[in-house]
Amino acid sequence: RLRAGKRFDVFEWRRDQERIAAMFRKRDRQRVTVSSYRRDVGRPGEVAIDYVVDPGPVTTLDVSGATLSAKALGDMREAWSQIGVDEFLEEEWREIAVEDLVTQGYVGPRITSPITTPDTPWIRRDGRVAIEPGQKVASREVVFEGNALIPDEQLRRLIVTSHLDPTAWVRPSVLSAPIRELYAALGHFEAQVATDPVRIEGERAILPVR
Repeated sequence: RLRAGKRFDVFEWRRDQERIAAMFRKRDRQRVTVSSYRRDVGRPGEVAIDYVVDPGPVTTLDVSGATLSAKALGDMREAWSQIGVDEFLEEEWREIAVEDLVTQGYVGPRITSPITTPDTPWIRRDGRVAIEPGQKVASREVVFEGNALIPDEQLRRLIVTSHLDPTAWVRPSVLSAPIRELYAALGHFEAQVATDPVRIEGERAILPVR
């Protein structure tokens, strides 16, 4: 409630909404929405801010077949609160799971992630992530071919500084733009970059880039 002389802080107002939403998300209400409006309380110089909470359905996330990190599970729940279209959310879950498994040393995992709705979808929604983790390897290496102008080590540093690992092992195409930009900085504006499928040699996974 605001009284005369008290300053309204819009950032604190937004933080209040987020704190309320976070409380519901901790109770498995990832689709909660919080809105607010100003109300005249009938006294001079005084107004009230009312919050309206729609908790949404109970949302359960069940992961089977492999153990994901706490961060990955948290990212999945956060995605559920941000992405409203199921098919986009399922794709985001798959990418989060695969990247997490790659950091654990698995190559070629297969993920299914259907969201099921019981007869009362406004009450409950279930997300199930089924994992076939793939092959476990001891190491991963990006191998470059045809890069006479730029040493391998410089290209590997580029992957690190561009934060493309482990994403490159999920979507290798992300390597193309930064490598082409590096070549363009050296005057080679028509450089082409392609990747081949990941291959396994012993206990080592190799991602060929040419």
